[in-house]
Amino acid sequence: MGCNSITPVIEKEYIMNFLVEEINETDKLYLSISGLITWSAYYYDRVKLKELNSEMDILLCGTIIKPDKNGSGTFNIKIPINENINIVYFGRNKYKIWNRNKKYINIINDIF
Repeated sequence: MGCNSITPVIEKEYIMNFLVEEINETDKLYLSISGLITWSAYYYDRVKLKELNSEMDILLCGTIIKPDKNGSGTFNIKIPINENINIVYFGRNKYKIWNRNKKYINIINDIF
């Protein structure tokens, strides 16, 4: 199930303290992505991953907080990165967050 009009994609510009870290665990590579969603009453619902050739898109699906459920704008997700993936983008706007050929920790700490 993907993001849709009820669970839209949360784009990077709606996230404060956006942080991406590369994690190596037991011969497996992960990206840890965290932040605070500032888009009205939305919170993190699920993640959709799309892989095409050597690229991956990460779509953070949001949903509206309901009065009878607890919800938070903060999120922290851990995404496994397969060996064939060289570039990772975030959101439909394809904001580049990771490149295998450039070893760095990408800390983005801006507000809009």
